[in-house]
Amino acid sequence: MIENELKFIITEEQYNIAKERIKWDEVIEQVNYYYNDSENENITIRVREKKGKNYLQVKIPISEDKGIHIKKEFSKEILGVPSTIAGSELSELAGEKINDASYIGNLKTTRYNKKIKQAELCLDKNEYLGCVDYEVEIEYMNEESKEECLSQLRQCNLLLENTKVTGKYTRFKQMRKKNHE
Repeated sequence: MIENELKFIITEEQYNIAKERIKWDEVIEQVNYYYNDSENENITIRVREKKGKNYLQVKIPISEDKGIHIKKEFSKEILGVPSTIAGSELSELAGEKINDASYIGNLKTTRYNKKIKQAELCLDKNEYLGCVDYEVEIEYMNEESKEECLSQLRQCNLLLENTKVTGKYTRFKQMRKKNHE
């Protein structure tokens, strides 16, 4: 599956405004358990725990332009959260060579979701390694759906610029590195 995402880092104040003013469809608690394959630093390998199920997921970047991230995403349900994941299992899932990956930590997200046409508007509070950050993600299938989501945000007076934004996994790795210095 190809994933089109537009991401914005926001302040806690902006987060609280959007949380109150938008009529959200659901609130989900999810945990991303991250893994590291030292030779493939750009690939995200995680187990996502969501609604009582675990999904092994691999995300391979295709392109990135400021806050727009396009990735190939592969996913399958698994049992539990392993300490290591065999490269053969990852390679079979993603269709390309990936080495064994070891667990390096987790990130908890409280996510507010709203479906808008062929898009999903997400408002996230992320907690990891003693850090809290806030983010808006728009996962979309077409430009019209993306624009509908942006219109919802503008109604909350959130005028967001399409600037370069790093994803959760990259922010997690940066904080992990900073904590080990």
